[in-house]
Amino acid sequence: MPRNYLTRRLHIDLLRVSSAY
Repeated sequence: MPRNYLTRRLHIDLLRVSSAY
């Protein structure tokens, strides 16, 4: 698994959480 993918997933999750708030 490339690190880019992981970081992207984390960023997306963070954005999702931010949107939820």
